[in-house]
Amino acid sequence: MRNNLKKLKLKFYNSYLLVSAYLDSIFLKTSQKRLMRFHVRRSDELLILGTGPSLKSLNVDVLKHVDSLSVNGYARLVAEKKWPETDLYMVQDLEVFRRLKGDIENLKTSKVFLSHLIRILFKNNMNFSRKPSIFRHHLLNHAYVESYENLNVRVSAIPQCIVYDGYTVIFSAIQMAVALGYSRVYLLGVDANYSNNVNQRNIIDIGKRDHTFASAGERISFGIRALVAAYPDLSIYNSSSVSALTFLEYSNTVSGHEISS
Repeated sequence: MRNNLKKLKLKFYNSYLLVSAYLDSIFLKTSQKRLMRFHVRRSDELLILGTGPSLKSLNVDVLKHVDSLSVNGYARLVAEKKWPETDLYMVQDLEVFRRLKGDIENLKTSKVFLSHLIRILFKNNMNFSRKPSIFRHHLLNHAYVESYENLNVRVSAIPQCIVYDGYTVIFSAIQMAVALGYSRVYLLGVDANYSNNVNQRNIIDIGKRDHTFASAGERISFGIRALVAAYPDLSIYNSSSVSALTFLEYSNTVSGHEISS
């Protein structure tokens, strides 16, 4: 009963996002200008960093030369392991934000993309030194489920106004890359294969357990394939030698700089 009520609330919330995104799209150029003020591209290339095991091979020097976007547990790598900050950082999951809130708030130079739902639920309990950019994150029917049987994703035609869920924050990050005007995206730490050993699934453990991890790799691949089909003008490269995203062209260099060693 409680789960059904949550799903009903989710439907209303998703409908609200669609209406507000439609109204925003009427003034699409204004939304684009707002994003461009938030972040000015250095080039057409963006390095997106997941937190899979292959992230350990990152050549951190590359972050000095190319635009970069990190997600989720990367904020803890900055806080505890003194990793360099990326230009952009994105988080959309409520539990991830709850567990990493202090680390995310302590990011000094990264410009933070925060989902609209996080802003609503934590609006009176956030302390950012720099105002984050809020993005509408439409969850489809992916929340409050015990398993994923019939996979479905939707790719936004107006990511400046709304992005859709694709089972991973990386799916949202790639839509945001399109909104920001990037034409080439490189993925490292997006391995799309999950070990049965919980300690080997991500480069850093934030204490969040996904009981649907067995299908996570399949879902990530499904979503990335949908992005490739939906954005023909966007080139997506796999920069992990151990990734299951073998349908993507492999590239270990961006702007002439080695991504991983």
